[in-house]
Amino acid sequence: MSAQRRRKASEREKLRMRTLADALHTLRNYLPPVYSQRGQPLTKIQTLKYTIKYISELTELLDSVERA
Repeated sequence: MSAQRRRKASEREKLRMRTLADALHTLRNYLPPVYSQRGQPLTKIQTLKYTIKYISELTELLDSVERA
């Protein structure tokens, strides 16, 4: 692989990682404070797991309201 191709690939990867980090930061902002750990930032995996859990809880809440 030429140096120019490696550089372009590296730039694309940096942009991809920056975009992913921005998306995870946005998700963290939507999670309730109960999911954060004593002011510690959540890891990527924790953010995704807690987001799935939070969506499930909201879905259950909506389902229970619709049944009432």
